[in-house]
Amino acid sequence: MNDPNDFKNITVAQYQTQFFETVPHTLLDVRTVAEFVQGRIPSALNIPLDELPERLSEIPNHLPIIVVCAHGVRSIYGSQYIRHAGFEDVYNLEGGTVAWWQHRLPLERP
Repeated sequence: MNDPNDFKNITVAQYQTQFFETVPHTLLDVRTVAEFVQGRIPSALNIPLDELPERLSEIPNHLPIIVVCAHGVRSIYGSQYIRHAGFEDVYNLEGGTVAWWQHRLPLERP
């Protein structure tokens, strides 16, 4: 079993240079659906934190997973849960979508 605390924290700048539009990965947004539709980081997959146990099969386990929420707190819990479930390469996006927006980066709306 994976150590649930063995995930990495990553800043918005690190995410941009190491993953965004360059390396295949899954950006997992654990905010509520209502929050998600207000604005999301491009290409994010929305699985609200309280739905993770039932929806783990929707997350590809062969790619790095970057977990994001609004401010970076729920994503810590999501990262821990995913690590505990056996996923290997898991990152928590520090500051969440708020930090993304503060860096004046684009948000998508459906």
